[in-house]
Amino acid sequence: PMNTRHTFLHAWFSAGRNSIPYYRPVEISPFQDFIAGTAAGVALTLVGHPFDTIKVRMQTNLNMFRGGWDCFRQSISKEGFYALYKGMASPMATIPLVNAIVFFSYAQAKDLLHKYRAPDRPLNLAEITVAGAYAGLLNCAIVTPVELIKTRLQIQYNNNGTAVFSGPMDCIRLFVRANNIKGLFRGMSPTIYREVPGYAGQFFMYEHLKRRLTPEGSKSTDLNPLKLILAGGTAGIFGWIVSYPMDYIKTQIQAEPYDLKTPYKKNPYLFDGG
Repeated sequence: PMNTRHTFLHAWFSAGRNSIPYYRPVEISPFQDFIAGTAAGVALTLVGHPFDTIKVRMQTNLNMFRGGWDCFRQSISKEGFYALYKGMASPMATIPLVNAIVFFSYAQAKDLLHKYRAPDRPLNLAEITVAGAYAGLLNCAIVTPVELIKTRLQIQYNNNGTAVFSGPMDCIRLFVRANNIKGLFRGMSPTIYREVPGYAGQFFMYEHLKRRLTPEGSKSTDLNPLKLILAGGTAGIFGWIVSYPMDYIKTQIQAEPYDLKTPYKKNPYLFDGG
């Protein structure tokens, strides 16, 4: 069975390469890579934000919904289809910045690690994991307020004038008025505990699968799109498996009323947290 499965996968990926007759690896500049990553981030947000809204609503209202489909149905029937896109403005507006921080810090960490070893030898998976964790750590400075604003808008269920926040800027204004600027960083501790292992696991799995899928004597840059999709998709799933428990805790803290002190103990070593 293992040999049969291996043969099937090899044939499937070979067919994938042959079905893209004009595919060839190309070298692109860092700026082109940044633009491509930003475009991918926009597409990911447009497709994934409704699922994120359902996730956040189920995390904060355990007794309101029977499951994901029930949350989807109730949200649309009571508030309309665009309820699924509440809070999307803040992550959408910061996609270029987040993309730049993550991949610049990831590349910076890899460069630093290369300085302490033979520069012509590729980094091992443990070092890739460290570089991914470093990227996740730096990303938290931007992601924490973005996630806070997004979460607070996602859990507003009424459009009949009873909403606390009229939009992202109003949400920022009220949080700053009640808690000063550090109020925007509520939940930074669990965000760090989510982002660091999440990005570490994601980059580890992505590099691991690319190396496993690369034929002997070839380079991972020569992989066809189907193999890259498999590696990237699996890495994303693995990153969420690692980080989801802390994502739940982060949502609970950020969903607390903005004008009340959170009952959760804060981390004294961070700008704000709990």
